[in-house]
Amino acid sequence: MRPLNDEELTRVLSEWRVPRAPASLDARVPGERGMGWWQWIVRGRIQVPVPLAAAVVLVLLIWGAIGGPATFSDAELDTGPTLAGFELVEELNPRIIRGGYAN
Repeated sequence: MRPLNDEELTRVLSEWRVPRAPASLDARVPGERGMGWWQWIVRGRIQVPVPLAAAVVLVLLIWGAIGGPATFSDAELDTGPTLAGFELVEELNPRIIRGGYAN
């Protein structure tokens, strides 16, 4: 068989029709026709590489062992700054200081 030139190839490609996918393919592909979003929430799965999952579990275990729930005594909570001696400003007189680049 001799190779087709551009015109012949264009004609052949314009006549070609894509065959329909088999119905069994729709049942195997999740999505609109496969399972609904609510079914995916119940039966769906997310694939995660084992090293990544192990690292996440290890970090959570260490975080739980070291950090744990924070508990404070009343003495530790009362040592922060307070607004006991704070007074509101009666009159505000802003002063604009210009830099060397301003005229």
